[in-house]
Amino acid sequence: MSFYRAFASKDDLVAAYVRHEVEQGLAHWETTLEQYKDDPLAQTRALFKAHLIETCAESSRGCPLSNVAVELSETEHPAKAIIEEYKTDMRQRFRRLAAELGTPTPDALGDTLMLLWEGAYLSPLTFYDRHAPAQNVVSAAEAVIKTFVPQPQTAP
Repeated sequence: MSFYRAFASKDDLVAAYVRHEVEQGLAHWETTLEQYKDDPLAQTRALFKAHLIETCAESSRGCPLSNVAVELSETEHPAKAIIEEYKTDMRQRFRRLAAELGTPTPDALGDTLMLLWEGAYLSPLTFYDRHAPAQNVVSAAEAVIKTFVPQPQTAP
């Protein structure tokens, strides 16, 4: 009951939880990128390495925001808008990172990286071996980047 005394409703409590998770996610993203300033490939690699550790941890239950979204059947729930805004922001962040990587198709690469990110959250929950196939997310991201980013031509 003490939680409910601090919030006007259960919906407000859920929305506050979601806002907290968003703040944590954005802070983690910014801290990771700052470590590799001006090196978008190292930034991307660092993001996915940290994501691998998080998603394959025994305590991981997947993406907290996706988990909340799945449970909310009401389209007007206040947490839904927060989740959609955050996921949209993440998509744009991946697209900007893709543009910095030098791809001629930053939206396609950014969306592909976003799909890898989201899929890595889910796979440890659906396989008995918590590390498969999410354990390959870093190499998958690197392979996708190589596919989308033109490689310098070497002289014959």
